Parts: sequence; structure tokens; C-alpha cells
Amino acid sequence: MKVTGGGAPRGSSLTGAVRDMLPDAGPWVTAALWYPFVSAATPSEPLTDELGQILEHKLAPLVLDYIRSTRSAVAADVLLDLEKQKFALILHSQRVAARAAEVIGRLRDDGVQPIVIKGPGIAAHYASQASRPYSDVDILIAPADFARCLRRLKAHGWLELPDNRQPWPFFDRHCREAVNLLDGQGGSIDLHHHISPWLWSQDISVPAVVARATDVSAAGQTFPCADAADNLVVASLHLINDHFVPGGRLSIWRDVAQLAHAVDPDVAAERAGRYGLDGYLRSVLQALPGPARPAALIDRLGSTGVKHPRRLLRLIVPDRSRGSVVNAHLLRLPVANAALYLLGTIFPDRDFLRSHYGPRHGGLRRYWADAFKVRHGDRVH
Repeated sequence: MKVTGGGAPRGSSLTGAVRDMLPDAGPWVTAALWYPFVSAATPSEPLTDELGQILEHKLAPLVLDYIRSTRSAVAADVLLDLEKQKFALILHSQRVAARAAEVIGRLRDDGVQPIVIKGPGIAAHYASQASRPYSDVDILIAPADFARCLRRLKAHGWLELPDNRQPWPFFDRHCREAVNLLDGQGGSIDLHHHISPWLWSQDISVPAVVARATDVSAAGQTFPCADAADNLVVASLHLINDHFVPGGRLSIWRDVAQLAHAVDPDVAAERAGRYGLDGYLRSVLQALPGPARPAALIDRLGSTGVKHPRRLLRLIVPDRSRGSVVNAHLLRLPVANAALYLLGTIFPDRDFLRSHYGPRHGGLRRYWADAFKVRHGDRVH
């Protein structure tokens, strides 16, 4: 069955396209994903039929919440599998949070004002933070501070995986929004200078987001987190930016619903309008299942604030988004940055080619073949 349900009027091609991003899901996943917004009877089908999807999408904490809240009967071996994943996810979240707190302290010592987006800030709006684990911590800093902070963190052992290295060093600041860094001790951060995807987040001022920060406790640390309204916008944009499979992860849809019901409707509507994203956010919220839609917020949102609608549809409509990873990047970037990205991709740095393909001649052709592979959904051909 489709995870959407509810039968909301499409209203616009964008709303329909956003709704179509929702992955298919069985009755257990559907019930757990939207609980407690949607009241549903315990599914009669065996949960084992959906265990693979639950573990793949890291939904064990939400499924366990649902099982316990509804006192649903589930086989002991299935419960054990769910508990194992929940424990592993919580342990990882605590580890990355503790390491990220050290990074934030170091950045502050350097006079930088970082803010955490998603992650702990979203988890704080769940009934329990354990219901919303995270695999890394996203740290947003002002673009002017990015190059200096990146150099400093690398000097302290925070490095990017070799496979993620870009064709030119300048890509980090001018052709992508963030760099994922690992410290070899369980730490994992995404250091952002823009919110992804860049083209649609240009009107979001980092200093303004920092000024509205709220303190959130996680893993024994206190983080300066984006407030609920800003995180709602960030989470909704993340649907476009979900590892090149728009809307592919079910957990981000629950994040959007959770925040939309927690936020002050007037504040969220004003914020989305200021960013020129009110129409887009409205389409995202209308794509939620009927009872999960925040009616008060939807009523306050405008319907015309959709920046670059053609590019947006090309990214999120499967038939239009098929193409290379390079093409997806180009659609996400402002024009000047996209041109720089395309030029740097066609003519990469020689050191980059040698590090990826070895010293032998012919690396450029192999690189072009990889860079311009065609994507179909979540597969690359």
C-alpha cells in the first residue's frame, strides 16, 4: 500500500509531484510512521513481512514506540531485532553528538558562531529523543568562515573520505553546500556553509538562524539548535536533497510532520514566506496523509512562493530527474556556481585523477564515464 493515503486534493502539479515522492510502505510501517497523528488499528499482517524495510529505513525506534503505545502483539524474535537496531542507533547518535560538541566548542573558541540544524534540534520535538536517532551532526556556519574552519578541523584530524573528494578543492566552498568529516573516533559531522539544496536556501540568513537558536540537551551536551520553524524549512528542503533520491527516506517525512505540529503556525508561515518557500512548504504539508496534515499551518501558508518551479519539478519528478549525478548537482546550484561546477567537472584536477584512478593515462575518460552515469531512481547505470 502507499504510505500517503488521506486523499488530499492535488491542488497543483507540485503538490502531486511531492506526494509521489513518498515511498510505498506496508501497514505496519505506515501505522508506526504516522502515529500518533493517524489513528489506526493494529495491522493484521505479520510484521516480519516489513522487517526489511523497517531496518533499511532505520525505523525501529518508531515501530517500537507504536507497538508499546498500542500494546500490539509481536513475535519475540522480531522485537529483539528491533531492539538491537534501536540500541545501535542510539549508541551511534550519542557518540556523534559527543564528538560534535567538541567541534562546536573549538569553533566558538575561534570566534565562529555555529548552529546545529536537523539532528538533535528535531529530536527534541519527539516524545522521546531516542525515537529520532541521527547518523551525523549538521553544523551550519557563515560562508565567510567556512574555508578557515575547514582547514582548522582538518588540522585536528577531521577528514573527508577519499571517495568523497571533489575534482577541485574550490568545490567545497563554491559547488556544494557541505563537507562530511570523520575523526576516526566515531565522530561524523557535516560542515555546512549553505543549507541544501543551495538554490532554494539562498534567502536563509545564517546570522539570523543563529540569533534564533535554542539550546537543546543531547548526549549530556548542550547544542545551539535551529528553532522549530527554521528546522521545518530545512527538513522540507531535505526532501529534495535526500541522497539524490528525492523523498526516499521515510524518516524525513515523519520529521516534517512532527515539526509542523510542534511549531507556531503564524511563526512558521511568516518564516517560510520570508524565505520565498511558503508555496513549496504548503505543497509538502498537503502531501502528508490527511490526519497528519497541520491544517492551521497550511491555512496560513501562501500558495505562490515556489522559487525556480521548473528546476524543482525536474529534480523531484522521477521521469524528469533521470540523468547523471552531475545533472542533479547542476539543478541544485545557482547559475554561476553551476557553471563553475560543470567546468570543473569536465576538466578535473590531475592530482584528483591520479588519486582516484592511478598514475596511468586514461583516467580522464574513466572519470567522465563515472561522473556522467545515468541514474534511475536510486540506481546508477
